[in-house]
Amino acid sequence: MTFVGLWASRKLGLGAPLIDARLSGRDLPDKLRTSVAQAVAIGLACAAVIVVLDQSVFIRMDPEGLGTLGSIHPAPWKGFLASFYGGIAEEIQLRLFFLSLLALGLRQLARLVNPDDSNLLPGWIFWTANTIAAIVFGLGHLPATAALLPITGLIIVRAVVLNGLIAIPLGVLFRRNGIEIAMIAHFSADIGLHVILPLLAA
Repeated sequence: MTFVGLWASRKLGLGAPLIDARLSGRDLPDKLRTSVAQAVAIGLACAAVIVVLDQSVFIRMDPEGLGTLGSIHPAPWKGFLASFYGGIAEEIQLRLFFLSLLALGLRQLARLVNPDDSNLLPGWIFWTANTIAAIVFGLGHLPATAALLPITGLIIVRAVVLNGLIAIPLGVLFRRNGIEIAMIAHFSADIGLHVILPLLAA
């Protein structure tokens, strides 16, 4: 997934610019600190919105089922370790690989209709791929939920909406700043959900 994702993303003007700069001996971008700070802020803000929306909307619609699910908080140290999987592995799978490959496929189809289009990544193609990737990202969390609760229509909607709240901004960060910044934002969101929230709930 990493190699295919790098291949596809580079054809779209995307990729891993920070790693590329280090490997090629180039200087890192001047705005790196600002980008990292923004990524952390976006990740934590998304985590806060997810918690508020879950508590104020979804749990109220199913207090017995989702209320029980919302009260389950693994130990913060486990959440910390799991955040590395979310920040690294899920970003490679969903943004670098899936979004890039899907966008590349859509661009190739679009060029069959308009061969003169030289735009590496038209906006409509990015947003189509980013939205589909967000939906897949949400659905990908259902197996873990199914181990605790029966899957219902509400739970499917909840998974897509809540995970989409972070997935859409992650796609935008990937496009603007590279996969590394998206990873930092995702890691920060997971820290908020799986470390800070359990500590506050203790």
